[in-house]
Amino acid sequence: MTNYATEFCIVERKRGFDEACTWMQKQLKPETAVREESDHFWSETKTKALITMLSDGYEIDEISATLGKTRTQIYAKRSC
Repeated sequence: MTNYATEFCIVERKRGFDEACTWMQKQLKPETAVREESDHFWSETKTKALITMLSDGYEIDEISATLGKTRTQIYAKRSC
């Protein structure tokens, strides 16, 4: 394992998966960490917005445009 992977496992055991993910994002280059919102990670704000939009009957394409997430990311998050 790389040093990051080893340290990630240590942080995960001590503080949990979410904290380990946050730690890992801080270790990455700043330009990668900035992309967090638009990539695979969901902020609490966007998660709440997704739940609200789904319950309000918005179409997946509308949600995708509003949240800046792909349809695949929305379907994956919705099934969690």
